[in-house]
Amino acid sequence: MRILLISIYYQLGQYITIHTMEKIVQEKKITDIGYHIDTIKKGTLGESSKIQEELEEFLDAEKQGCKLMALLELADMVGAIEVYLEKKKYGLTLEDLIKMSTITKRAFTNGHRT
Repeated sequence: MRILLISIYYQLGQYITIHTMEKIVQEKKITDIGYHIDTIKKGTLGESSKIQEELEEFLDAEKQGCKLMALLELADMVGAIEVYLEKKKYGLTLEDLIKMSTITKRAFTNGHRT
């Protein structure tokens, strides 16, 4: 019974995603779309504009209800951030950003900064 309910939920979720996508396409009168339904300005690798592009692509994937594409866009965003750090020569790496993120998470978990 549980597997059947999961299957029905999955199929319903897929139907809603497909139906929503079709509705968006019809509303925008788009006949020739690629991965994304929104117009996304191309960024330049190594610049903040590329990070912005990847963010917009991530939001577009979420709008489409496509979890896999959303995760791939997050991976692309990590790559764009990595190249940005290399190009700007801050002397920082993704590991440095992760370390700071961990410290920030700890501060919020503990409820204080000091």
